[in-house]
Amino acid sequence: MTDEQLMLLEQLTYADKDLFDALGITYTSPSQVLQQIKELSADRIYALSKQKEIKNHTMTGQEWADILFAIRADDDIKNLTCEGYNDKAKACCYVSKTGETYVTFRGTCGPYEWKDDAVGLGVADTECQQWALDYIESLPHDNITVVGHSKGGNKAQYVTLLSDKVNRCVSMDGQGFSKEFLDKYWAEIEQKGHLIKNYSYKSDFVHILMNYVPGAEQIYCEGSNTGKRCHNPNGMIKVEYKDNKWTVSYEKTQGNTDNPAMTYFHGFTCFVANNMPLEDRQKIGEYFGMLLAMALADGEFTVNGKKYNKSNIIDFILSDPDSASTMIAYLMKYIETYNLSKEEAFQLMEMLGITGLKAEAIWWVIDEQDLDGEHDLGYYLNFFRRVKREAIITATDELFLNGILTKAKKKRNKIKINKSTGRHDHTTRTDKKRDFSAESQNVINTAIDSISKSAVDVTSSWNSFAGEEWFGVISADIAMKGIKKYFEKLRSVNSASKLRIDNVHKCVKAQDSAFSAMIKNKAEALTGLAKNIKDIAGNLG
Repeated sequence: MTDEQLMLLEQLTYADKDLFDALGITYTSPSQVLQQIKELSADRIYALSKQKEIKNHTMTGQEWADILFAIRADDDIKNLTCEGYNDKAKACCYVSKTGETYVTFRGTCGPYEWKDDAVGLGVADTECQQWALDYIESLPHDNITVVGHSKGGNKAQYVTLLSDKVNRCVSMDGQGFSKEFLDKYWAEIEQKGHLIKNYSYKSDFVHILMNYVPGAEQIYCEGSNTGKRCHNPNGMIKVEYKDNKWTVSYEKTQGNTDNPAMTYFHGFTCFVANNMPLEDRQKIGEYFGMLLAMALADGEFTVNGKKYNKSNIIDFILSDPDSASTMIAYLMKYIETYNLSKEEAFQLMEMLGITGLKAEAIWWVIDEQDLDGEHDLGYYLNFFRRVKREAIITATDELFLNGILTKAKKKRNKIKINKSTGRHDHTTRTDKKRDFSAESQNVINTAIDSISKSAVDVTSSWNSFAGEEWFGVISADIAMKGIKKYFEKLRSVNSASKLRIDNVHKCVKAQDSAFSAMIKNKAEALTGLAKNIKDIAGNLG
């Protein structure tokens, strides 16, 4: 199937109970969604198109109706069979009539997965990513194509790099990875990064998080969505009926570049991921993730028994002064280091839920170069009462100014950044892969032997000149002893090197044999199990 068809298929991961309630039919399970849509009457879809809003959805009834009609008109999608749904991985497996396998991963589901997103800031592998890999490895298929949106896109990229079962990936607004991930899996990325295509809506706020996979193809798409609709799964595709048929398409941005505001936010997340010490990233990871969830997503999030959402996000920021001051310290350092304009800085702060007087305070501290001062609460309050006479200084403002901004200033002064690489995507290692085959061992040992054989006693013929005057003048006998010692040492080093190389290859072969035996035993056990099942089935039949 084409990339456009895969992006259309991915929409089904968001076809939930609320959508089916709007359609007026009973929702059964994710694995039955495609079949239920195929059986829908056209009248129900037309009725859906008249609904401007659908509960818990940011896509309109018209958008969903177009998607459902397009799916029903696509023979490749319509003829797929869903083999099942995995709740941990949030994934469905589809198989075509000719045997092609497609796995769709849904985007972030609930607060736990938002936390998992943030945990990825400081670790190579998260629990949700490992669940996705376990699911792929459990499937009885090879040459799998994976597609996912948002967190689902991140999972799709992850399994593409780490499973030999996957040979194609389409990620839609999927977030990136930590530098720990890029360092740990540099060899897999070097080998498989090119299998990934990252489609990103230019105004989306998730694809910009952390480091992109080196070697993956980045495609930035136009669109008209704004606000919370920027992260819609259909944000980058255009579904329309023209020339008597349903079509799905996307339009690249001019120059295939990202929205400038998103570029700055991506730079900030890379700045944090690549420069903040690992211990600090792991400490504030959950806090940062929950902050992003509240700022970028809809709904309520419960933290330590208290409910937060966009309307009271500042209360969450103030709930952990230490983490907040660390984040704001890096925010100030980022804005200052890369000379962001006031407009750019305020856009970035707004995305983090920092607005109004608090944003003004951060900007004033940077703009006035008050980075080393020890000013107290009264100093800031007097400034804002004088310059911002219309501003109301609230209790949260005072706590922010005195309890967080003051700490952030001190932390900011201790941050050390490599300006040339600070906000750029982390690059992977380029270590050479080692060949431990018998052929490579023979080549190395042959080279060692040739050196040893060439180290003959080149001074033996000098003795015939022992009677010559120059022989004693230049102390040739001493030189001969030195040269002989050198060649003796050379032979010894060569012999020791050869022994070490042989031992390395011996250990590698032992490991190969051990794993080979283990795999053989597992295969024999599975063969025996299959035979027993077949015998039982025969007895039952």
